This record gives sequence, structure tokens and C-alpha cells, in this order.
Amino acid sequence: GAHVAAIGEAARGLLGVVEDGLALGCLDAGRLPIRPAPCEPRAVADAVVRTLGALAAARGLTLAVDGEAAPAVLVTDAARVRQILVNLVGNALKVTRVGGVTIRVAPAAAGGVAWTVRDTGPGMSPAVRARLFAPWERPDEAVGEGAGLGLALSRALALALGGALTVETTPGVGSAFTLTLPATPPGR
Repeated sequence: GAHVAAIGEAARGLLGVVEDGLALGCLDAGRLPIRPAPCEPRAVADAVVRTLGALAAARGLTLAVDGEAAPAVLVTDAARVRQILVNLVGNALKVTRVGGVTIRVAPAAAGGVAWTVRDTGPGMSPAVRARLFAPWERPDEAVGEGAGLGLALSRALALALGGALTVETTPGVGSAFTLTLPATPPGR
């Protein structure tokens, strides 16, 4: 049941690392397609929970969305946002031993939206945090296997969407990655 689903999810995650490498090459060349359309920020977060809920449950962790004040609609590429959030949540689940992960959806500046993925993992030292978004970096200390490439791609995707990906972390307490996107994508 849940373990088989989790193993399947892990295999897809490994395949995702290979695909991330290909996508990062495309992004560098400015070729990764971005297809903006109206979407519901809360619905995107809910879809991520549906995707990774079994993995969280198999590890005895909670995965929930906190989006009481979530903006109703945003014009962006929902598939790319979901890709970023699945990566962030997947990483968060890898490092969290007890407790769980939450995705908070909230209004950001000038009509934009912020999704914050918060974990109760070990947090990161300033040294690990400093090289977190470098392509091919794999800081073993906190992030887990294969995460470095995913974070580099996630940040590149966030920039391609006109937004930003930032992190706040406290050793021993946990980390919070925030994807912030503008109300409308760039060049529109």
C-alpha cells in the first residue's frame, strides 16, 4: 500500500533528478517554455499535497496546506509552480524526522502570491545555506541526496516566472523556503 506508493514516488524523484539536469540546460539557454494562465494558488498547493501525501504518511509525517488568506487567482504557469513546490516539499520530507511539512499560501506585494514550505527538520548552518542553490551542489548536512540540483532548477524556474525563491533556516528548528511570484508574469 503506502510503502509501494512511497517507493514509486522515490523512483519518480530519482528520474526527476535526471530530468532536472536536462531542464536546467534548457533554462540556461532560455528555452524552457513558460505558459501563463489564470490559476488558483491554493489549488496548486492542494495538488502538491495530493501528489506527496502518501510519501509523507509512509514516513509518519503530516503534510498540510495553510491557505486561509490565499489570493483567489494568479496568472502564472501552474505546472511550473507545482514543479517547484513538489521539489521543495520532497526535500522537506527527506530532512524531517518528526512532525511534518506545511505549505502556507499568502498574499505577497502588489497582488502577488507567496507559497512558503516550512519543515521541522534539522535546519542548516550558514555554510550549507550559502551554497544551497548552486547547481550540482549536494550539501549532505541537511538537504539530502539529489536535492541540490532540484533547488538550482527551482530557483531558475522562479526567476523565469518573474519571481524569487528564498530560504530562512534555523539550525535545530527547521527551514522555510518561500516562492514569491508577481500578479502577472514578466513580458505580459
